[in-house]
Amino acid sequence: MLDSARAEDDDLVGSVDRPAVVGGAEVDAPAPEPTPGPSGADPRLLLLGPVELRVDGQRTALGGPVQRAVLVALALQRDRRVEVDHLLAEVWGPDTAERTVRSLATLVSRLRRVVEPLGSSIDHEHGAYVLRRAPPTDVDVFTQHVERARGLVAAGDPAHALTELDRALVLWRGEPLGGLTAPFVDERRSQLVEQRWVVENERAALLTSVGAHDRAVATLEDMTAETPYSERRWAMLIGALHGAGRRRDALLAYRQVDHLLREDIGIDPGPELRAAEMRVLEEDPLDPTPIAGGGTVDRGAGPLPGRHRELLRLGSVLARSRDRGTSTVIVGEAGIGKSTIFGRVVAAAGDQQRVVVGRCTRGSSSVTSVLLAPIVSALRGPGGGDPLDRWEELGPEGEDLRRLATPGAGFDPRLLGMLEQRIVACTSAALHRLLDEGAVMVAVDDVHWADRVTRRCIDELMSAFADRPLSVLLCSRPAERTSTDDGWVADLLDRPGLEVIRLGPIPDADIGRILAQHGAPTERIEDLAAATGGIPMLAVELAALARRGEAISTHIPDRLRHILDLRFDALPDSVLRLVRLVALERPTGSPSVMGAALGLDPLDTADLIDAATASGAVAIAADGSIGFPHELIRAYFLDRLGAQASKVARTAL
Repeated sequence: MLDSARAEDDDLVGSVDRPAVVGGAEVDAPAPEPTPGPSGADPRLLLLGPVELRVDGQRTALGGPVQRAVLVALALQRDRRVEVDHLLAEVWGPDTAERTVRSLATLVSRLRRVVEPLGSSIDHEHGAYVLRRAPPTDVDVFTQHVERARGLVAAGDPAHALTELDRALVLWRGEPLGGLTAPFVDERRSQLVEQRWVVENERAALLTSVGAHDRAVATLEDMTAETPYSERRWAMLIGALHGAGRRRDALLAYRQVDHLLREDIGIDPGPELRAAEMRVLEEDPLDPTPIAGGGTVDRGAGPLPGRHRELLRLGSVLARSRDRGTSTVIVGEAGIGKSTIFGRVVAAAGDQQRVVVGRCTRGSSSVTSVLLAPIVSALRGPGGGDPLDRWEELGPEGEDLRRLATPGAGFDPRLLGMLEQRIVACTSAALHRLLDEGAVMVAVDDVHWADRVTRRCIDELMSAFADRPLSVLLCSRPAERTSTDDGWVADLLDRPGLEVIRLGPIPDADIGRILAQHGAPTERIEDLAAATGGIPMLAVELAALARRGEAISTHIPDRLRHILDLRFDALPDSVLRLVRLVALERPTGSPSVMGAALGLDPLDTADLIDAATASGAVAIAADGSIGFPHELIRAYFLDRLGAQASKVARTAL
């Protein structure tokens, strides 16, 4: 009976003569134990790779994988009691036979012969084992280097911090806890790997912070290959490529991970990745590109706080436009930042396709200046000159185009009868010729001012080029705010397949960032943000006033008044009368008083108040009274009241 039990124990723990059996599978039998080192030796238990015990740099055999698992389980809880039942479950699993208790005792006995000469001990205390004075592990050394590195970073010494992180990472020899298959191993291995990933991220960030962008790129390329779905690592790679002056590669990296996330796991890029792309697209001036001979290039554009989502949508449109036609319109009030975003998109598009840019102006726009002249310039190419061969390639439309676009050529009288149709036809023919050479974007700003022929051309571009890589990008005010609009803008915005990107007011937090970017004093930012109503252009102008120390509630400079005119001029007269009356009441006005002064019933008064509130001209207080978002807005409307009008209004009130 005793011999039978001994045989069962040997099956579980292994012996010198034959392999151990774990979970029904044989593993290598323990190698013959070497003579332990002297008590003054320098032992080290290595866990960051195949599990080894080294004494003075020489490997000491630890037996089979089960015996090593027992040692590691005790070492990870050194100087703490590990209940026998818990240790059995850690090494063998929850369902253990009675014989494993004897096997555990056998393994512990063998381990004692290894560790006791090194000054360690494995004690049995009230149903538990304790490993005391355990040999230090490479995990301990790793942690020490990392903690020193973080201290150096906090002290402002990133160069020496990098050295410490390099010393920490060089300790890794492969998969941690290598060769072990015990139940506790998977979770602990994952924890160690995650610690390494965190440290690798810190090292890559430090490389970027000290300007070692090329080293950071090489490191991060390896890191993203190991963890292809780590958005943080991809974001860092995009930033490092951008810092190295490789803007195109940075955008390509974003597209690569965007495709990977969508195709493999069905998710969109998260905020960190989107922000990384934004920093590249926005050409952050805090991250300049070196130029030959020293100095930096002014990228000409800072960040656009509050517009991340809109820029990402536009980036998606740009990516699609390389393969097929797209139509997009950016819509927003005057001063909301339409033209700024429009310009950013045009600049980004120039990296991947030819761009034809036009702009409509109030009362003076013509199809020749808005579309034909830019198209002809693109046909001429960078060298300029008269592209006679290209006119001829276009046939009759080419001759029409030449006459329209060449000063002094004059019009063929026969054009007059069907002028609009032929202008549309020659514009389309010229664009088809450009598209034969590659993708094209036609970008037109302020289309709410476009004349009838320009509008017909735009309609043609959005309907007749769907099978070609033509991107049409338009910028417009909302239809309901364009007093001269004949319904074309409203019809445009309802067009099927059109990507409509509406820009609303920016939150105060982002307006605060704009104010800070433009030098507004920190102590005035909160007050200034309230005065803007979320309008970026107002934030820029108010920041300039604040830098000069000028008051903003009593003095309204001409440029600021012009911006407010653009914002509020389109309000109907009935709404403007209401707002001017409210401006005379301090601190707030009563809706019933306002309605009575205007001779309106409560329902009509409520409609006017809703329209004024939607425009940002007034704000409704918690008690239902009508006030202003800021004294600046009140001052502006008071300034628009002449003396006689003010007297009449006060009498009405």
